[in-house]
Amino acid sequence: MTPPFSSARLPRSLSSLETWGFGLTGLLLWLGVAPAMQIDLGWQALWVWIPGALIGIFINLQVQRLGETWTDLSGGTPSYISRLLPNMKWLATYAALGYYLSWVAVLPVNAIVLTELVQANLAPFGLPCPTLPLEVGFTAIAFIVAFSGTRALGVLHLFFMVPAVSLLLLFCLQGIGWLAFSSNPMPPITWGEFHPGNWAKWYIVASYAVYACESGSAFVADSRYPRHTLKVLPVAASLIPLVYLAGSWILLQLGTTTSPIDTPYEQLLVASPFWRHSASFIVTFLLASGSLLSCATAVSNTPRILYQLSLDNQLPPAFAQIYRQGILWVGLSLTLILSLAFLLWGDIAHIVFVTGVGWLGSFAIFHWGLWRQRQQSYVRWPGWSLVVAGLEAMAILIGGWAWNWQDLLLGILLPILIWVLFQGMRWLPWHIPSTLAKHPTIIGSTKLSQDWAIVQIAGLIGLLSGAITVSWFIHSRVSMLPPTPQANLLVLVLLIGATGGVAIAGWTTLPQITALGAAREQAEQFFDLAADGILVLDAEGHIQQANQASQALFQMSNPQLLGQPLSQLLPDLPHPFHDTAPQTLPFQATLQNQTLEVTLSTSASPQDTSEPVDTYVAIVRDITDKQAAAAALQQKASELQRLLTELTHTQSQLVQAEKMSSLGQLVAGIAHEINNPLAFIAGNVDFAQSYTLNLLALIETYQVTYPNPPEPLAKHMNAIELEFLKADFPKLLTSMQDGAQRILEIVQSLRSFSRHDESPTKAVNLHDGLESTLLILKNRLKPQGKRPEIKIQRFFSTLPTVECYPSALNQVFMNLLVNAIDALETHLHSDSEKPLTISITTDCQHQGDRPGVAITIADNGPGIPVDQLARLCDPFFTTKPIGKGTGLGLSISYQIIVKRHGGMFFIDSTPGTGATFTCWLPLTLEKRDNASEETPQSPVQTAAGVTVTGTGS
Repeated sequence: MTPPFSSARLPRSLSSLETWGFGLTGLLLWLGVAPAMQIDLGWQALWVWIPGALIGIFINLQVQRLGETWTDLSGGTPSYISRLLPNMKWLATYAALGYYLSWVAVLPVNAIVLTELVQANLAPFGLPCPTLPLEVGFTAIAFIVAFSGTRALGVLHLFFMVPAVSLLLLFCLQGIGWLAFSSNPMPPITWGEFHPGNWAKWYIVASYAVYACESGSAFVADSRYPRHTLKVLPVAASLIPLVYLAGSWILLQLGTTTSPIDTPYEQLLVASPFWRHSASFIVTFLLASGSLLSCATAVSNTPRILYQLSLDNQLPPAFAQIYRQGILWVGLSLTLILSLAFLLWGDIAHIVFVTGVGWLGSFAIFHWGLWRQRQQSYVRWPGWSLVVAGLEAMAILIGGWAWNWQDLLLGILLPILIWVLFQGMRWLPWHIPSTLAKHPTIIGSTKLSQDWAIVQIAGLIGLLSGAITVSWFIHSRVSMLPPTPQANLLVLVLLIGATGGVAIAGWTTLPQITALGAAREQAEQFFDLAADGILVLDAEGHIQQANQASQALFQMSNPQLLGQPLSQLLPDLPHPFHDTAPQTLPFQATLQNQTLEVTLSTSASPQDTSEPVDTYVAIVRDITDKQAAAAALQQKASELQRLLTELTHTQSQLVQAEKMSSLGQLVAGIAHEINNPLAFIAGNVDFAQSYTLNLLALIETYQVTYPNPPEPLAKHMNAIELEFLKADFPKLLTSMQDGAQRILEIVQSLRSFSRHDESPTKAVNLHDGLESTLLILKNRLKPQGKRPEIKIQRFFSTLPTVECYPSALNQVFMNLLVNAIDALETHLHSDSEKPLTISITTDCQHQGDRPGVAITIADNGPGIPVDQLARLCDPFFTTKPIGKGTGLGLSISYQIIVKRHGGMFFIDSTPGTGATFTCWLPLTLEKRDNASEETPQSPVQTAAGVTVTGTGS
């Protein structure tokens, strides 16, 4: 079963205006703090507001930068503290909970203020007013709105914020004008004696208001346009001096009176002589709306703080559960419980101070975290952040000690106690009311449930009837009072009634309207995001609606398309718009150079044929690219088949080349291994000859000296045939020396043929490569059986060195000589008397303006048949018996001469007289972009890739 909640990100459901309403609440908090501070401090209140205003501006601008960095974070400043202190999560959690508790305290404090305001305005009527029910009601009313959805709170803010902030700014501006142009003398400024304790106490309280102008950042994660939401922060920062400095100065200038003033209401009333008779009405509206808006903001951002802490694994996961309309039910419920607990405490001064310690402490930690991250680009003025953190810590200690140390200690410990309480939430089961868990369902019809409609209508009738009845009974008592109490009471009734109306709407029609709007917005989004053109047509085929894809397809704007007949836009489209048309009709049409596929669907179901079709939906798809892609795919398949064949040939050539490379390595290795011991043999033969001659000279001297040796010695000399040894042993050593020299020449030829120990290209004498190859093939040239010796005729000219791949050219010489030997062995059976010869001719030749050398290898064998001549260089084509050849020798030789060296390869053959192969090589290699391309001077090639000449051609 799918749970009714999730821990996903908050839906971005708030508009920029709705989030701006939350961001300007901090300006209205001045109304509750400034009058009370003036009563206690007098002109010294400015020493509190000046640093507070400057730091408040700094906070707003800094928080805007952080919000632009982390646009998906909910909760605002306390969530940013966790990012500023990533290695100190415990301290970040403490600061966030201190920040959270201060906003929780806003709810009961403003509920008490509203209750006192109502009681003050009902007193002239002699009506008793119960205190506790009113305080609980004013505390709960914001939660009632919040439990109906975030949008309801946004609507409430928009309803009150614009007139409230406008009147507050009007008070400041009009007050400045009044003081500037008034003819009455201003009272003298009396600063009095400065007390650090009083200053620190009131700075804690004042920071409650002036720091709170950053509250708009808490709703960045809910906003559809996060960066637009963050723009409220610099706007609020620009208004802080006007409200907190200019407004306080106006209060101090105009609020001086000899009459005792006990409440903020009286202080504001005295300071508003320019409003005359409207002053009471406007002040009552400002205080009431400011309190209601503060409560709404507190109810909105407190669960978001807990929600983000839960996502960051700093609180139990229950706080991250999101319910219908984006409601954070767990956070709201606990905030309501804590608000009622503060309300039972009842002492506004103690509530504000105790929670203010955690509030200011959270900002001290915030500024210290900014200084720790001073290297990051999102930190502005890190040095001043450290100074402000020290100032705030000093204010907490001095102000707390001046207030009383018990409340200071409670303010420091309270976030820890709340953290322990929240951690206990892990083991508590949460059962969510079904009314919160279920989403409103609107499927297939715009009509609401009949039972629910009856309930709503009955509720509205009851409210209207009750309001008329109450107004009837109190009319007589209200009409007897002066106009001022009547106006004040009207303001309270309007504000409280509007709040109640929003709460009722939030639980009745607003969810339905929101769901309908969301469904319509989603449908329009899908309609415009569709890749295919979608047209809604009437029964005659005229366009009623068109999505963006259709506008792009027809290159016409939406107004131009509306009313156009589709048959006029697509003339070759059949006209199926009649009552008997089938439900789905696919067609093809042409628009300029585009081929379109048009599918028509009717609004009628297949079973319903009684009513005529009055609406069609045409889906227009451009299939031009699809058809072109199909043709290109077919062409690509043919090309791939051709490339596969070439790849198979190339792979075989690479295998053969790898074999030759391995053979070259093997030959080079064998030559190296033979060369080492052979060096000892060749070197010692000379010494052996010298030693032998010395010994023979010694024997000859002995024979001259003792011509008549003893009989045993004479017998032994006769037995070993001393005279023969003296004549034959030097000859034996000479033959050994010749054999060693022969082996050295063979080894040198093997090394020269393989060229494995040299660089790939080198300037060489081609005669060396030819001689090395002939030496390796010497055994095949000797007589074998009935076959006589194959004579090699050399016609070598003096050649310059040629820059080439020596090992590759040796392979070409080997292939051509082996083919010539095989051809001569085949020719032996037809003409055994004919001498077998292979002639090798080298000379210098120019091809155009390119100097080079030509190597011609000719045999007097049977020649090449004419029908096979053009295919000689095709891979795998061979004229040899099965198992005798691979058909790759000439193909590889052609690749080496033409492709690798940029040379030419000629075949000249006359059947019955032999074949001639000529390789022309340039003296230097040219650098070419693509080695597989032939040189520009290459002659026209045959299918075999060579130039064919001779009788057979």
